[in-house]
Amino acid sequence: MNKEKDAGGVVSFVLFGGTGDLVKRKLAPAFADLLARKVISARSKIVGVGRKPFSDEEYKQLFIDSVEGNLKKEIESLDVNYVSADFSNPGEVGKIGESLKHCDISGCNRVYYLSTGFKFFPSIVEGLKRYGLDKEKKGFTRIVFEKPFGSGLRNSNELDKAIHNVFKEENVFRIDHYLAKEAVKELVKLKLNDKNFNDSLNGGNVSEIEVRSDEDLGVGERLEYYNESGALKDMVQNHLLQLLSIVLADFKNNEEIHDKKVEALSKLKVVNSKENLLGQYNSYAKEINVKMLKDVKRETFVNIVLECKNEKWKGVKLILRTGKMLGKKESYIKIKFKDGKDKIFSIFPGKKGLDEYSFLLENVVNGGKDYFASDEEVKECWRVIEDIEKIKDKMRFVKYENGKSPV
Repeated sequence: MNKEKDAGGVVSFVLFGGTGDLVKRKLAPAFADLLARKVISARSKIVGVGRKPFSDEEYKQLFIDSVEGNLKKEIESLDVNYVSADFSNPGEVGKIGESLKHCDISGCNRVYYLSTGFKFFPSIVEGLKRYGLDKEKKGFTRIVFEKPFGSGLRNSNELDKAIHNVFKEENVFRIDHYLAKEAVKELVKLKLNDKNFNDSLNGGNVSEIEVRSDEDLGVGERLEYYNESGALKDMVQNHLLQLLSIVLADFKNNEEIHDKKVEALSKLKVVNSKENLLGQYNSYAKEINVKMLKDVKRETFVNIVLECKNEKWKGVKLILRTGKMLGKKESYIKIKFKDGKDKIFSIFPGKKGLDEYSFLLENVVNGGKDYFASDEEVKECWRVIEDIEKIKDKMRFVKYENGKSPV
């Protein structure tokens, strides 16, 4: 895209789940940033879709209120509509057609962004097809899905089938904001451009790879969702396995990234190790009692050991660790070399850079898919999770003190 033109490309964004927390915290500021950097034109449009009653003016004000400082003015000149619809009903999805009339007349670039629960993905996609809103008309039509992408391998496959009946994989973008972290971009850049670093990544030189994401806070307002998913599905399935796959994948250029990540993920096996540990912070039981949720022995801490069953990574211990209420917030990829010179890519605290959602939305607009999860990657990640779940009952499960790591 030529950023020297008027103000980037004209794009119509349709946000399903348009009044949710993600829109306020991340998407509204990201759109303002895209406008300020002239990635998209001020003639672009935003259409919010949700169940709450909003006028166009009220919805636009929600966007403005979600943006800080001078960036507010970027949203003020933007065309913003709101459509009240029950997107669990494909028939109601057609209501957005009125806000996209310009697409039928002159064509347009369209991005559908689904920050809804995954159970709504099929009905929204079916509705888009029913009303011809999936078609490309003198521009691109792309669709973005927020995590989680299903709750297991079976319904992940079902989601893919429903989506691919309407959209080609090249136009499907599955968001994992960890992939947009500066540390991850640095890792990818090193692997692509530093031959010495890339050549050093093998079992002959590396003894251990750890991907860690510790949090100092508890589950908070996500308690109901978390009590169903737990740390394994919430963090390991997407974020940690995606980061690990980038380290393990043997890609030599951008075109190989997804295929090589799938290849690496497909070779991952759970190790029967005493280090495998699940845990739950002490006050979690009280939190679910207050909400009258079922106690399902949900894990808020995970430490899992894996191995990659190919010759390149033979003998290398792979550790995935994440947890809530651990007293310290830190996240990193650590590659331990046998010569004692560890390489650490710090995700948090990390280098300040382009906001993750601004970066990812820019990639959606430009059609870049390197920092998104492919359908096959998601399936392989779910396979690993299901392999872990098969042996969960044999793993140690501990209660740990708030603010202290169980290991």
